[in-house]
Amino acid sequence: MGLNGRRALIVGAIYRPPSAAAVPDIDALRDQLTYVLAKDKPVYALGDTNFDVLRPTKAGVASYVQLLNDLSLSQLITTPTRPGSNATLIDHIITNSPELTTDAEVTPVNISDHDLVTASVRGIKPHQQRRVITVRSTRQLNQDALCLDLLLADWSPVYQAASTTAKWAAWKAVWDPIIDQHMPHTGV
Repeated sequence: MGLNGRRALIVGAIYRPPSAAAVPDIDALRDQLTYVLAKDKPVYALGDTNFDVLRPTKAGVASYVQLLNDLSLSQLITTPTRPGSNATLIDHIITNSPELTTDAEVTPVNISDHDLVTASVRGIKPHQQRRVITVRSTRQLNQDALCLDLLLADWSPVYQAASTTAKWAAWKAVWDPIIDQHMPHTGV
């Protein structure tokens, strides 16, 4: 989608069934968001996530919020989107460009048990600095083999290191080659 001849932006729709397991859905969302964020355009993902951010102790909510933080994304809606005696905030507008967004709000509707989420997007800044995101592929990951290699690794240099900096360097010297072997970097 373009805005008045300016740079394009990416708009996506999200729906996560309320009965779905949180972990695989969060992992899939991470993969999809990482992919589109690498396009170096403003991204807007809207929809029903069924993660009630008003109730941070509910299953999956903390992981979902952490995912957004990890990817430097903002969830713009702050008031309940599903009214009633147990009002919830499960319909979200997620973006990497909150500075371009105004008037994010919830509009009551009578044709659904969810209210409408809306926002306005201002003109795109012409000179955004390109960000490169590096991810590791887990598509071919054999978790048992990874765990075995980590268990069999010689971690003694970590225990023998004198300073925190030396411990970190020793840990990375053991960790990185194993992770590189089992979960190689992929270009995004």
